[in-house]
Amino acid sequence: MSTGSELIRTMSSALYKNAYIVFDELISNAYDADASKVIIEFRRGSLIVKDNGVGMDDEGLTNYLFLGRSTKDSETKTRRFGRNTIGKFGIGKLSMNVVCHACTLESVCSGIKRRIDLDFDKIMSYEKLEDAPIIVTEEKSLDSNGTSILLTGLKIALDPVLARRRILKTMPLNPNFKVILNGIELSPASFINGKVAEFSLADPVAGTISGKITYSDTPLGDSAGIYVRVFGRVVNADNPKLFDLLNSLTQAGSFISRIYCVVDADGLEDIVLAHRNGFKEDSPKFNSLKKVILSELRKFTTTIQAEKTSGVIDWVNQEFHSAAVDLSKLEHASPLTKIIKKYEKNRPDKTNLVRQIKAARKKINEEVVHNSKSIDRQIAPLFQKIDKTPSKLYSVAIGDQAYQFKIVALNPEDKECIIDTTEKSIYINSNHPQFNLSLKEGSLRQHFRRILAFEISLSLSNNSLSTFCRNYEEQMRRQVIFKQEAELFRA
Repeated sequence: MSTGSELIRTMSSALYKNAYIVFDELISNAYDADASKVIIEFRRGSLIVKDNGVGMDDEGLTNYLFLGRSTKDSETKTRRFGRNTIGKFGIGKLSMNVVCHACTLESVCSGIKRRIDLDFDKIMSYEKLEDAPIIVTEEKSLDSNGTSILLTGLKIALDPVLARRRILKTMPLNPNFKVILNGIELSPASFINGKVAEFSLADPVAGTISGKITYSDTPLGDSAGIYVRVFGRVVNADNPKLFDLLNSLTQAGSFISRIYCVVDADGLEDIVLAHRNGFKEDSPKFNSLKKVILSELRKFTTTIQAEKTSGVIDWVNQEFHSAAVDLSKLEHASPLTKIIKKYEKNRPDKTNLVRQIKAARKKINEEVVHNSKSIDRQIAPLFQKIDKTPSKLYSVAIGDQAYQFKIVALNPEDKECIIDTTEKSIYINSNHPQFNLSLKEGSLRQHFRRILAFEISLSLSNNSLSTFCRNYEEQMRRQVIFKQEAELFRA
């Protein structure tokens, strides 16, 4: 039985749809060769990857050129560092065919340098792959052991920034295994910042499972999700949404967009797919892993939501306090001023404070004859601006409730969202600093989600802080669908 070149071409494109997998494969080979350092250099139209591993002798080079053969099934531990090997099936070299037209491999082992030149276009021109001639040259060398691979004629413009993200995400970087990209050592510690929780347990089916969950300070975009490592190498780098969090957790999409979870599960080695970029998802081990991860995520998200709710309570309290101070400047506002002073001195229960402020507002409304709606005095001019501003009407469904809103250009210092309870309309201020920041960082959907939930909850709370908090938490748990999503959030 022979292997046709067309099959290799098909396998290459099918298995390695993401060109950056080439970094996974080349660095994994260096790791399994007991290298302590890998140097990657981007050059004009080419890429070079060098390591200081054990190098390849005749047998090693023969195995390297044998597609589908790997010594790593029989040698699961490396000789020098005792590492668990993270390459397995002997097909990783196919990834080079995806990104370049040719490559030159030089490997030094025990004073002998061996070199091969692979012209992939010429090799693929042969009907049978084994008919393609590959010449190995040898010469004595004083160089230290190691391997260098030069990729030339790149088919794809590889981006060093994306390469850095890929390597940080997928490779087992540590003090004994360093990767230097364009002269800079990559450090995983600086990748994601935020609130962290760790877990570790022994599962009867999947074995030992440990992980680190991070709730990022900023939205993570496509990087958000769960990454599973087997012996330090991420297996599902191109599918971090593997566990479908949006349908598995009750939290809103804006919350999930900040979740970054890395899980170590070495017991899943036998269900890793051939291209090492996924698992056999019908396996009992995989299903058991999924249950463990979702359980830990639910615990973590409950903690985060509780802290966020506490923060909202404090913020709303400040807002009521601030509004009261503004009202105290109005005519005949002395009763409210006394309440504020009492609050600052004794710090009574927040709910009682809100009740007192509500009573004081009512008193002020009765006393200020020339403006029976003094509480809305600051908002009223905004509606005059809105009436003069042409804007499109958008629709959003939050749970089973439908709402309409407009995006209007008010002043930066004006409120970021306003509800006109008379007209049942919601207005979002496109000049508010938070709007522009969300637009810049690509989190406008999350911005709309938050302020709509906040203002709707506030309008239903009847000035009760506890009612507001319950409403806000309920609103943030509901599914949100923007009817004109493509128009609203296009890049």
